[in-house]
Formats: sequence, structure tokens, C-alpha cells
Amino acid sequence: MYNSSFSFSRVIRWFLRFRKRCGYGIHSPFAFNIVTGVIYEKGHYYAYDELLKQSDSSSQLRLKDNRLLFKLVNNINPSQGLIVGDKLGITLDYIVAAKRKCNWHQLRCNEISKLHSLFEQHSCVDFVYIDDASILTDVYDITLPYVGEHTLLVVRGIYDSQSSTDAWRIIQSDTKVRVTFDLYDFGLVYFESRLNKENYIINYF
Repeated sequence: MYNSSFSFSRVIRWFLRFRKRCGYGIHSPFAFNIVTGVIYEKGHYYAYDELLKQSDSSSQLRLKDNRLLFKLVNNINPSQGLIVGDKLGITLDYIVAAKRKCNWHQLRCNEISKLHSLFEQHSCVDFVYIDDASILTDVYDITLPYVGEHTLLVVRGIYDSQSSTDAWRIIQSDTKVRVTFDLYDFGLVYFESRLNKENYIINYF
């Protein structure tokens, strides 16, 4: 179960990232729209009420986190989606509910080898969610040939371990990656070639 109380470390992070809130200092229209229109957007979506009724007390994520994933999917509007994780619970419902007509594929962390045969059937994947940053490099290497201009990759736990952080840094430096958002709890990766290469730190509390 997710502990909803604010930990001391989370409060410290908020102060350290205070000037990275609400799009402060971001000049790119694309990045500003992601921060203000998706990450910080507080609208009440049609599916929230029904999803709240299905609320799972064992969820690994906060309600805020699940709704963030919903908004990210809704913004991308994917046709092909990949979800990799072992203990998704209600998080899976939030992701799928944001675009029910998407062709969703779900794999457990120990099933990464199946990605090769999965992608043989599809030329492009629009949305990728990795629920465990420890497998980020493996999933990224396999999916990279299938990402398109408007693909979004989301990974949870980029600071869970040093190896996860190292993998995140390597992906940020990849020449095919154009824009990343470091939310501490999540990393967002965009590949649209027209964008200037930027790595943004966001105060996501």
C-alpha cells in the first residue's frame, strides 16, 4: 500500500526543486504545454469517478501518480501501447482507461524477451510505460527501433537505485531522444525530431 503521508525526503525535494514548478523558466512552447497542460493540469476527466470506485488499497502509486499517467496517455492518444510491470494494480486501469481503443500490450518484467516477437507484428509503438527502472535499459534497447516522432516513454523509479539513475542519464544523452522531463518519481522521454534537445527538472511533489 502506498503511504500517503509526506516523507521528510519528499519535502526536501520540493524545496530543492521549488523554482522548477509550474513551467518556471521554460521557454519551449512544447515543454511549457506539457508542464502546464498535462503534469500540472487539474481537470476532472470523465473516467476519474469510475476509476475511483475501483480504487485498489494495494496500489504502489498515489492517486496523483495514477492520474498523471492517465493524462499522459490522453495527451499522446496512442494507437499502440506497451506496459511493463509486475504489480500494476489500479495503475493499469488508469492507463488503459485513458485510451481504451489503443492496442495495449502488457508484459511482466521477466517477460522482456517476448518484446522481440511482439514488435515483429507492429511497426511503431506510441506509448511505453515501464514500472520498474531497473529494466529500463533492456526495454529501451529493444523498443528504440519502433519509437516514432510522437512516441512517449514513461519510466517509474529513476532514482530508486544508482543503476536506475545511471540508465536514466544514458537515455537522456541518447541522440534520438529530444526532450526529457525529470519528475524524480517518473522520467518522461520524447523523441520528436523538430524539438531542441533539452532535459527539464520539474518539481512534481
